[in-house]
Amino acid sequence: MPAAALGAMGYCYMWWKGLSLSDVMFVTKSNMANAVSTVSKQLENVSDALVSTKRHLSKRLENLDWKLDEQKEISKLIADDVNDVKSNLNQIGYDIDMIHQMMAGLVSFIIVVLLIFIKSKMPFSSLSFGQFCDFRPKVCFSASESKRFEIFAIFIQLVTTPIYLC
Repeated sequence: MPAAALGAMGYCYMWWKGLSLSDVMFVTKSNMANAVSTVSKQLENVSDALVSTKRHLSKRLENLDWKLDEQKEISKLIADDVNDVKSNLNQIGYDIDMIHQMMAGLVSFIIVVLLIFIKSKMPFSSLSFGQFCDFRPKVCFSASESKRFEIFAIFIQLVTTPIYLC
């Protein structure tokens, strides 16, 4: 078939389908220029969006770094305060134990001195505090009475010993 006949038949077919010759022409100089300008505008928009997103994320990362450094400092200060409180509590516990030991010794001393005064029938009300503290027992006890005083002293120690409930 001749080329003109094929061209005419193709034109009729396109007319019948509602197509024009420009619809079939994929690449023309003006279409290519329009496509290139459209794509370049879209790339510029994407580039601008990336720059603004990068700027925004950089600011947020800087703020996050600053907050993280601040939290590290606060955590360090809190840890130091906790260690100070622990050492203070240990010192307070030590002081309380010392006071308790002193009180236990004082209570047992007072009880023993009172028992000695009772045994020796000395007038307790006539003594001053200094005389009471300087008192040295001069009374001799029998072996059974000494044993009772030892048992009584052990009882006093048991009663005055602190009970820790942990």
